[in-house]
Amino acid sequence: TGAPDVPDFTGEDFDFQLLAKENRMIAGMLKKPFQMFNNEAQAKGELYLTPKELTSTGKLEMFDGVLSAKLFKYNNTNAFSDTANFDLKDATGEELAISSENVNVRIDFSYHEGVFAANDPSDSKVNFPKNQYQAFMDKYKWLIDDREFSFTSTTQPSDDAPLASHFLSVHPDQDSLRFLVPEALYNIDSYQIEAKQVEKILVADAYIQPDGGNVEIQPQAVIKTLENATIIADYINKFHEIFNAKVDIKGRKLYQGSGDYNYIDEFGNKQQIAFADISIDSSKHTFAFGTIPAEQEFKINQYFDYKGDVMLRALEKGLNFAGTTRIIASCENIDRNWLFFKGQVDPKNAIIPVGENMVNDSAQALAAGLIIEAEGEKLYPAFISAKSSEKDIAVSTATGFLWYDATDKSYKIGSKSWFDGGEEGNLVVLNTQTCDLSTKGSFGFGMELGQLEAKGYGETSYKAKTGDVVLNGTVSLNYFFDKKVIETIASRVADYPFLQPINLTSTPYLASVKANCDAKTAKKVEEELTSTGVIDKVPDCLDKSVVFANVKLQWDTAQAAFISSGQLQMANMLDKQVFVTTRGNLMFQRSRRGNEVGLYYEWDPNMWYFYRYKFDANPRMQFYSSDKETIDMINELKDGDKEMKTKKNEPSYVFEVAPRTSKDAFLDKVR
Repeated sequence: TGAPDVPDFTGEDFDFQLLAKENRMIAGMLKKPFQMFNNEAQAKGELYLTPKELTSTGKLEMFDGVLSAKLFKYNNTNAFSDTANFDLKDATGEELAISSENVNVRIDFSYHEGVFAANDPSDSKVNFPKNQYQAFMDKYKWLIDDREFSFTSTTQPSDDAPLASHFLSVHPDQDSLRFLVPEALYNIDSYQIEAKQVEKILVADAYIQPDGGNVEIQPQAVIKTLENATIIADYINKFHEIFNAKVDIKGRKLYQGSGDYNYIDEFGNKQQIAFADISIDSSKHTFAFGTIPAEQEFKINQYFDYKGDVMLRALEKGLNFAGTTRIIASCENIDRNWLFFKGQVDPKNAIIPVGENMVNDSAQALAAGLIIEAEGEKLYPAFISAKSSEKDIAVSTATGFLWYDATDKSYKIGSKSWFDGGEEGNLVVLNTQTCDLSTKGSFGFGMELGQLEAKGYGETSYKAKTGDVVLNGTVSLNYFFDKKVIETIASRVADYPFLQPINLTSTPYLASVKANCDAKTAKKVEEELTSTGVIDKVPDCLDKSVVFANVKLQWDTAQAAFISSGQLQMANMLDKQVFVTTRGNLMFQRSRRGNEVGLYYEWDPNMWYFYRYKFDANPRMQFYSSDKETIDMINELKDGDKEMKTKKNEPSYVFEVAPRTSKDAFLDKVR
């Protein structure tokens, strides 16, 4: 039948048995292993030779590698085992470089190649002790002359084999970092694993995508710095992508790096942000920090310049800015400034947070709204503008958010409610076409008035071409005065039925209620006005000495005063409803000699009332009227009843009957 297809083998120190009946020879190693395959392999254990084949048990050593099995089979150029364990020592011969168990193996001594396949794909583990890694690859090849291993896997991860095709770090500080690796190479001399076709590595909350899918694992589980990588954070929402990234993966919960980010605004404009510091915060989420220099000429969108710091947080769709922004508008009447802010901005829907204390990049105070000089007669518009003086007073202003409204080509500052279509809080508007400035909401009169309280709610406007300033809205005055006198005046309305009633729904009265009263009261008043056009009672929040549902006041620069024009729409006096339109004048005048409030109204030319309040060193309210009864009521009061009782160091005032000529002097001034 011919000689069996077996390799050459020799031995020097072994025992020998010839089993003639079984037609078999057994050779057992004593001290020295059997030499096989031209002395390239050493068998330790027993050899069994029959006319058909050569087999062995024990160990087979070759090229620094050791196979252990219960059965080896051989042909002229190959050694086989269906079930074996494999160990390969490092270049020093002292430590293991690679090991695996339960593999089907063939070593080809003619081509110097070993082919391995896992018998159990669900537990196809290869150990790399030097690298402190394990590979769950079911097929690999030993390129003996190249001193290299190549790994592939045909098994996809499943419930039975969750780590199939994965590389797993066993370094104690890396929290079992793992990633899918379709192919890999291992160099025996450098101890470097080259993982190939790696789509992504999950670290903390981010997917890290290596350039070209290549990852190099060095000894002690060090992953060589990834160059030109991509970071997707977080991996669930995928809000952010960082590219050109340089990444050091430290473990399953930590990475550090740097990279570039495409900031794309709502119009599709793309700008690049360089993040110098990318890492993981204490809650295990990705953050990235960078600085945008002025010379980059960066824009939040086409309406806002920006310079300063920027931070990305994986769970937030917008970026967090901490720097200065500037509107892109050319209005000669508006001092354009850089505004410092901190907050999140969504590039697809850019609104910029604006606090109460606006400052520029030099910490100089800024303002938005209508501003009046503290020492002077000038009233000027501001929109993120430096004040002429820190002491200048805002007539109307707003805080909350800054945005650009393309529908009316205006920059706006106001509450989120205004941005969302509501009307809560104040709003400042700068029209970029006309450079006019307007406000909505509460307004004041830019002057100190002591114990007299003056409030407005409605609209203000500044016309850039003419410099005209108008306040239009509900105005309330609350002052110390005799209650019976006020109630008597209010009762006189019934004697003049020809006075034109007010349509409250066409005035800012309801908006004023919403701004000044609690929600329950505001809802009740709104329901009453909607159903009947009138209200049951004056709400407590507007129970003031006098409330005008609507009054128009214009700024008179020559007199440094807001002076009403047109008729007065009077709503109530204290809790007494009036709701009539009457002829009259209201004035708020600034003066170094003392700020002044003047009020005149008439039920008819023969029934009129006049008030003059002056806040100076001796504040006083003067009153005169054609209604003799009211004059007598005041004259009959004791002096102590006409003086306001206040706390220590608080300003006080007295009310008194005015000179007869005071009314005419006032009307000459305002008409």
